[in-house]
Amino acid sequence: MLRQTLKQKQEIVFLVLRNKLERKEACHILSCTDRTLRNYLSKVLKNGRLALEDKRGGNNVKLTPKQKSDLVKIKEKGRWRSARKAIELTGIKVVGIRQIQNIWVKYGFKSGKH
Repeated sequence: MLRQTLKQKQEIVFLVLRNKLERKEACHILSCTDRTLRNYLSKVLKNGRLALEDKRGGNNVKLTPKQKSDLVKIKEKGRWRSARKAIELTGIKVVGIRQIQNIWVKYGFKSGKH
């Protein structure tokens, strides 16, 4: 499932707090474990709405399944294609060349020079 926005995450947590949504269903919607949901609930009760804000540094953006699928299809159509060319063709700018190469290796394409 795609990553939830801050507002969506807040709404789901508040529905659980008001007993209008079951914890198990909330975990499914948020794609998280019960322990993570408990942490969200305690953070909100202790520090308010903005406690759910993502404060991590660095690049923590993940590719969607469709983006991964597009990258694999590009490599299947032309095994000679480089990761740089795949970025150009797909317009994906959130990951680097090495991450794309790792995805290709994971899907069975050989890495390195022949």
